[in-house]
Amino acid sequence: ILTTANLAAATAAGATLTATDGAGVVMSKIMFGENSSSTENSQTTAVSSTFSVHVSDVLDLSLEGFSIQMSGTAFTSTMTFAEAIMASWTAKYATALANRWDLATAENSSFAVIEFTARDQGTGSLGQAMTASFDIESGTLTNMGYVIGNGESFTSSGGDNSSKGSSIVLTLEAATAGDLLSEIGNFGDAVANGSRKVSLTGGNFLELSSTYNPNISGSNATRPDEDVYAKESRRNDVRLAAEARVAASSNDSTFSRIGWL
Repeated sequence: ILTTANLAAATAAGATLTATDGAGVVMSKIMFGENSSSTENSQTTAVSSTFSVHVSDVLDLSLEGFSIQMSGTAFTSTMTFAEAIMASWTAKYATALANRWDLATAENSSFAVIEFTARDQGTGSLGQAMTASFDIESGTLTNMGYVIGNGESFTSSGGDNSSKGSSIVLTLEAATAGDLLSEIGNFGDAVANGSRKVSLTGGNFLELSSTYNPNISGSNATRPDEDVYAKESRRNDVRLAAEARVAASSNDSTFSRIGWL
C-alpha cells in the first residue's frame, strides 16, 4: 500500500497517506480454566483437582485504563466465573464515554472466554494491553489459570496481550486546513467531493466516522449522554475539516454616540 509510487501520488494530490495494521474488529480476549503449565499465571504448588476460585482469592483485570477487581465469591464453573466478571465490568462502565468495549462470553472446551470487542473500528483502542493478576489466598482450594490474547492470536505468550484486529486503516490527511479548500473533501461527503476527487475501488471498504466539529459546541465533544464510541472514530482517526474562526475569542465592539456639535 505504502509504495513509493502511492506515496508520491498522494503528495502530488495534496494529501498525506498512511496505513495502520490491526484495526477493524479490534479484540482482546481472556480465557479461564484449570491452572497448568500452559496458562500465563504461575502454576500453584497445591491446587484443587478441578477449576475453583476461593472467596478469599483476588482477581484484578484491566484494559485501556479501565479495571475491575473480583473477590468475595467462590466459583467452581469457568462460565459462571466469566459471566460474573463480564457483569461486573459492564455495570462499572455503563456510561457512554467509558463504554468503549462490547463484552461477550464463549466456551472453548473446558475453558471460558471473555471477548472484548472495541466499539471504535479504527485505531482508537488498538494496541491496548490487557493485564490480569490473580492473588491466591488458599492454595489447597484454588485452581484457576488464564490466557490472554487478541483477535489475531491467542496464546500463553505475553506477546499477544494487546488488542488487535485483522484490518488496515488507510488515512488520507489533506494538506490544506479547513473544509472550503480541502483536497479530499470531508466526512459525510461523497468520496469524490474533494478538489482532487478521491475515489475508492475494489475490496471491502468502511469509511470511519466522526461528528465532532470544534466550531460546533453541540457536536458531542464531551457530552456523557451521547454514545459516540459505538459508531465513531473521533479519538484517533477522523477529523472533520473546519475553517479557523479568526474572531472566535471575541468579536464585540464598543458602542458610542457621536453627534454634530
